Amino acid sequence: MKKLTVILLVAIMILLFSCAKEQNNPFEPKYYGTVTVETTPSDIGASWQLSAPGDTLHSGTSNSTIQDVPPGICTVSWSNVLGWITPDNQTQELPANGNITFSVNYEQAPPGAIQINPEPDELNAGWSITGPDGFSESGSGDYIFESMTSGNYTITWSEVVEWNTPSSESQVLIDGENITFTGEYYQIIDIIMVEIPAGSFVMGSPDSEPGHLGGETEHT
Repeated sequence: MKKLTVILLVAIMILLFSCAKEQNNPFEPKYYGTVTVETTPSDIGASWQLSAPGDTLHSGTSNSTIQDVPPGICTVSWSNVLGWITPDNQTQELPANGNITFSVNYEQAPPGAIQINPEPDELNAGWSITGPDGFSESGSGDYIFESMTSGNYTITWSEVVEWNTPSSESQVLIDGENITFTGEYYQIIDIIMVEIPAGSFVMGSPDSEPGHLGGETEHT
């Protein structure tokens, strides 16, 4: 009888632990869903990145299906492909145990096109571009110039507070081809400097230290 009571108590404790674990973990696998990414055309090597709940990131190329994705807001961004117009980012909400599909169609840029693409998109960074025959234009964010004259083009990126400014860049546009200017902005991180008094110290591993290697000699 005593043994049976102990077994029942253990069984109850296991059941209670399982219930508590389920309540504390809202994203149990049974709630996960599936995200499908479809890119057309699939043979141009366009890559993408999926941002999902729980700070999870997935990336791939062309068409793919990602399983066991936590429910919530999901966003897919696509890469730049020379000669093709980059689709806008897409956002959808993945329901529990549900399925969503992100589908885009890359359109081929017309010959003689210049694509301007500052990153990240949300900065909507400004730029100025110059080219042959006195060509000069300014704007902000993503833009495509079509049916452009062949020759050398130079782009200058505008300053954005708390972000670095990409260097100016020049490219030659050849008849029947396309070029892309991509300005990569990176957020500036403040560096705190600490004053260190002058002096010296001993660097290296002493012979008596566990795991010491022969080349790890002590020196000032």
